[in-house]
Amino acid sequence: MALQIGERLEEKSVYNPGLRPGGLQSEGGPTTRGGIFHIADYPLLPFLSSNSRDQLARSYRDVTAVLLKNPELRGSLKAFLEANFNVSTAAKKLFLHRNTLIYRLRKISSLTSLDPRKFREAIQLYMALQLSCLEEMSEKKRA
Repeated sequence: MALQIGERLEEKSVYNPGLRPGGLQSEGGPTTRGGIFHIADYPLLPFLSSNSRDQLARSYRDVTAVLLKNPELRGSLKAFLEANFNVSTAAKKLFLHRNTLIYRLRKISSLTSLDPRKFREAIQLYMALQLSCLEEMSEKKRA
């Protein structure tokens, strides 16, 4: 995986996956933009050295495994966190009834013992979400 720092490039006529600044090159994934991941999608990555990332991966192994096994729950969690804990906004984004999203958030809580509606626990889930994205990108790269 290559990391490039730069400005977000939105204009499609200039888009070149090999030259786009500010992205992580990858072979696809949850927020891919033509094989490129923008650093803004993974705000904690610049702060994680490979050693600390390995340590974090071990710490969040169980939670990460739950998220990797359940892409529906992972997507729901991501939408909820991106909507700043607003269930209605996240449900609209996912084209779900808000009660369905609440059910999924409770399911995440029961599977991980972390409640995404509580800030301190949501931070841990966010870390696990970021790590699950990294792990998924690594697996696709190996394949």
